[in-house]
Amino acid sequence: MPHRFRLASGGLTGFTGLWSVWTATEKTKFITCCIITTTANDVMRPYHDRMPAVLAPDDYATWLDADAPTTELHSLLKPYPSELMDVSEANPLMNNPKNDGPELLEPAA
Repeated sequence: MPHRFRLASGGLTGFTGLWSVWTATEKTKFITCCIITTTANDVMRPYHDRMPAVLAPDDYATWLDADAPTTELHSLLKPYPSELMDVSEANPLMNNPKNDGPELLEPAA
C-alpha cells in the first residue's frame, strides 16, 4: 500500500534541491536537478531511512539566496520536525504512473 507524507497543516511542502544547466556539445544543453535528502524523522523512519530535506516556509528565501553563506544553507539540511508532519495510506491508484488527476489525493478506501 502506498503512503502519503505531508505537512500536518495541509500546506505546501518545499524541498531543498539543486539545479544546473550545462552544455555537452554546441547543440546539446542539459538541465539537471536533484532533491537533497537527510536522515529520516520519526514519521518517515518506519518506511525509509532517508527523507527529503523539507524547508520551513520561513527558510525559503534563505535557500533561494545565491549569496547565503554555505554554513547557513547546510543548517537547513536536517529532518523536518515529526510533530509537523502526517502520514496516511494513499490511494492505490498512485501505484500506476498512467493515473493522473485529483482522485489520486483521495484517501485509501
